Amino acid sequence: MPGVMEVIIRGVRPKKPYAVDSLGFTDGLWKIVERSWMADIDARPDVKTILYHLNHAASVWNKRRPI
Repeated sequence: MPGVMEVIIRGVRPKKPYAVDSLGFTDGLWKIVERSWMADIDARPDVKTILYHLNHAASVWNKRRPI
């Protein structure tokens, strides 16, 4: 069985876990995570983009939660 590093070097990444949408982990947020794993550093999102998406996800989540 290959080690974690070997799998990562081959470009294998995890799939989005089932039912995490109910926890606020939207498809849009998952796409940012996937972009963060890109081998080409120029294709990765910058911190400002990541923070924007995290803040947006938090805002949506806070609106869904009952107080």
